[in-house]
Amino acid sequence: MTPEQEAAFALSYSLSRADLKPEVQVEYDRLLAKRDADRSRDADLTASNPPPHHLDFAGKWLANRYQLTSQDRDLVKTATFGGAAVSDPRLKEAVCGLASAILEKRLRMPTSAFAYVIGGIFSIPAVAFALMSALSDGHHLILPILSAVSLAPTVITYFVTGPRRRRKLLAKALRVHSGTEGLPEP
Repeated sequence: MTPEQEAAFALSYSLSRADLKPEVQVEYDRLLAKRDADRSRDADLTASNPPPHHLDFAGKWLANRYQLTSQDRDLVKTATFGGAAVSDPRLKEAVCGLASAILEKRLRMPTSAFAYVIGGIFSIPAVAFALMSALSDGHHLILPILSAVSLAPTVITYFVTGPRRRRKLLAKALRVHSGTEGLPEP
C-alpha cells in the first residue's frame, strides 16, 4: 500500500497514529487536516444542529469524532445497524469507524427501548411463577417448570440471538462500506 492509502486506512478505522511509519504519519496528518477543514466548512453551512441525546452513545461519538449533523448521524446509524448503503465518502468513513469501534468494544452496542419493553413483558410471568413457587409449600413442581419455560424465550432472544444478529449486521456494514464486499463473513 502507498503511504496515502495506509494513512486513509488508519483514519477510517481509528487506528493509532503512533503505530505508523514516519512517512505514513506525515500523510496521516495531511489527510486529517484536510478532513477537519472540510468539516469546518460544512459546519458553517448548517443552520441548526441539535446535540445528540445524552443516552445516545453512538450519536455522541459520531458528533465528537466526525462532527456530523443530526441528519448525517441518523443516516450513519441507519447504515451501520440496518444495512442501508451510503454514497457520501465522508459518511462511509463514519459508518466504518462506528462499526469498527463497536466490534472492537471501544463503544457500547446500542439497544432499543423496544427490546427492554418486550423483555420486561416476557419476564413478568416468569417472576410471578418463581414467586408463587417460592411462596408455596414446595409440592408444586409445575411452577418452577412454568417459570423456566416462560423465561427461556426472553433469555435466548436477548442474550444469545440478539447480540449475534447485531454483530453480523455491523460486520456486514463494515465490509460493504470499506470496499471489501467479497470477503467471507467472520
